[in-house]
Amino acid sequence: MVMENYLTAWEPQFTKHRPFLLSFSYRLTGSLSEAEDMVQETFIACAETDPATVTNHRSWLTKICANKSLDLLKSAVKKREAYPGVWLPDAVPDVFQ
Repeated sequence: MVMENYLTAWEPQFTKHRPFLLSFSYRLTGSLSEAEDMVQETFIACAETDPATVTNHRSWLTKICANKSLDLLKSAVKKREAYPGVWLPDAVPDVFQ
């Protein structure tokens, strides 16, 4: 069975919604680097779905990004319980303004 790759078809929509997804994931994870990773994983997940079958691209991308961000937080619970030191938030980039 050959799986089609829809990344090139998703690229315009993903580029349009990327700043929103980045800020959304940053608010969930609290880390800019983790947020960037989750947005990139969201883009990779687009490869499996034809954008013509999605009625609301922003909602679909947000759901995928939210699920990936929440999965990350669930897996990192043990790691975050014993953080050695003071937690300081990442600097907010201009993309969120």
